[in-house]
Amino acid sequence: MKISDYLMTGAENALTAAELMSILHRSRRDIVRAVENERLEGVLIIGSKSMDNPGYYLAATYEEAARFISRRRSSGAKIYKQADILERAARSMPDAPADQLPGQINITDYIETGKQ
Repeated sequence: MKISDYLMTGAENALTAAELMSILHRSRRDIVRAVENERLEGVLIIGSKSMDNPGYYLAATYEEAARFISRRRSSGAKIYKQADILERAARSMPDAPADQLPGQINITDYIETGKQ
């Protein structure tokens, strides 16, 4: 399933997840996963929570793509910062292992190899 085959270009043509679910007869989880997979292939699918045009669409301009990429980077940085703070908090727990948390990953290796 290629979500991009069903999307049009520009924010004014955004389709919500609910609309895509209805068109494709797929769950929200399937839609979100498909969007993320296509983004990992380099497809410029923009997600907007705008009151005017919420939903998914293909970038019409470089500026649209750049704004979305900036928002994604900011979100990623916040998530990484939270994880770092929570890891330090977990390490202070009396039963925390001395070396690392179970299931801990090296984020650089994760990004470079594309592991999921």
